[in-house]
Amino acid sequence: PQPLGNIPVLGGLEVIDVTGARFPLVSGTTRWAWYSNTSWSVLSYVSAAGVNVSPAGTDTDYWDFAQIYYDLRDENIAVGGNGSYQSLYCWQSGTTVFSTLTGAPRALTVAAFDNFLVAANIRSGNSDFVQRVQWSDRGSASSWTQGLFGFEDLLQMRGDITRLVPLENRLIVLGENETWQGYRVDFPHLFLFQPIDTGVGCPYPWTAAVTPRGVMFLGRDYHMYLLPREGGQPVKVGQRLHRSVRNVIDRPERAWGAWDHTTGVY
Repeated sequence: PQPLGNIPVLGGLEVIDVTGARFPLVSGTTRWAWYSNTSWSVLSYVSAAGVNVSPAGTDTDYWDFAQIYYDLRDENIAVGGNGSYQSLYCWQSGTTVFSTLTGAPRALTVAAFDNFLVAANIRSGNSDFVQRVQWSDRGSASSWTQGLFGFEDLLQMRGDITRLVPLENRLIVLGENETWQGYRVDFPHLFLFQPIDTGVGCPYPWTAAVTPRGVMFLGRDYHMYLLPREGGQPVKVGQRLHRSVRNVIDRPERAWGAWDHTTGVY
C-alpha cells in the first residue's frame, strides 16, 4: 500500500493510546497517515491556536517522532519535527487530523524524557541555535514558557545536535562530532548535560536506534558504534562490515537504521 501516493515515507511511529491500543503512523513531505481497520487513512492538517503552518518539507527531510502524554486531552499524542524547521506537529491517536503543537519551538529533533517534551537544534526567528536543548513544562507538552520549562546551549559541543535518544535514566544527545548525555537533577537546574565522547559523533542521525545493548549509530568514519546501555563511551562494532559500507555508501545523509525485535538484528 502507498498511503502517501508516490511520496516516500520519511518517518513513522507506533502510537499507543492510554487504553493500550496501537496506531501505526507514517509521514511524508507534507502529509501524515495512520493505519486502522486494515487500511491507511491520510490525516488532514488543521490550524491550532491561530497557527496555520502546514508541513512543506522535501524528500530529504526525515521526520523525528516522539510519543508523550497530553494533559489537555487526557491522551497520548505523537509529536514530530523535521529538517524544514517549520514547527513541531502533533497528532492525537485515533483522530483524523494533525496540527502544529501550540507554543512549541521549531526544532530538528524531539524526544520524550521524564514527562518533559525535549527538543534540540532550534530555530528562533531567523537564527539557528544548533547546540540548544529546550524542554517544556513537566507533564505539559504545549507549555514552553511557564512552569519547569527551560533551555541550555551546549556551547562546548563542536557542530550541530543531530538527534535526541532517551536511554534508561539519561537522554543521549548525538552531535555531528561529539556524543553527550543529559541527566535529571534537582531544582532549579532540572538537567545536567555533559560530554561522553568528544571524538565520536553521529552526523547521520537516522541510523541511531535503541537496542537491548544500547544505542547503535553510524559514525563519520562509516564505522558502526554502540553506546552501551550500562554507560561508557561509544565502541566500534561490526568491523567486518566497515569496508563494505565505506566503499558502497554514496548518500550517507540518507542512511537509516532500526532494531528488529523479532530477529534481534540491527
